[in-house]
Amino acid sequence: MQGVFLHVMADTLGSVGVIISTLLIQWFGWTGFDPLASIAIAALIFASVIPLVRDSMHMLLLRLPDDAQAGVQLSIEQIHEQVGGIAAISRAQFWPVTEARIMGVVHVKIDPSYRPDKDDEHPLCAITMRDVASSAIGEICRANIAGLRDVFVHIDQL
Repeated sequence: MQGVFLHVMADTLGSVGVIISTLLIQWFGWTGFDPLASIAIAALIFASVIPLVRDSMHMLLLRLPDDAQAGVQLSIEQIHEQVGGIAAISRAQFWPVTEARIMGVVHVKIDPSYRPDKDDEHPLCAITMRDVASSAIGEICRANIAGLRDVFVHIDQL
């Protein structure tokens, strides 16, 4: 939509520039007004297109906004601190789907010998541990990353 708006604006500026330069040429007789109007219009169009090109490039490169990148870092730290039994986060990848929607994948390795209660002789069963860790990781990521809709958690055992 921004590109369409810029195209319409360029057409309008071109028409206005031609009208103004024609009037100036009639009043003063100097034909240099036409190239000056063209250069001014081209400079305005170029300056207004730079943000569109930058935003499009970020979207094509799947770059997250700065606040979302900070949220990813905070999520990774909180996963290490708050989710028991996580031995390592082998990969955390997030990307924009639209300007307002983000998706992500988090791969973690869990320690099968983890016991939430140190006095308990038996570790949690793998399925329970997977479900608890997956739910906690999803909640942490959604709480910290603005616009995150879907996060897929892949869990491997050491």
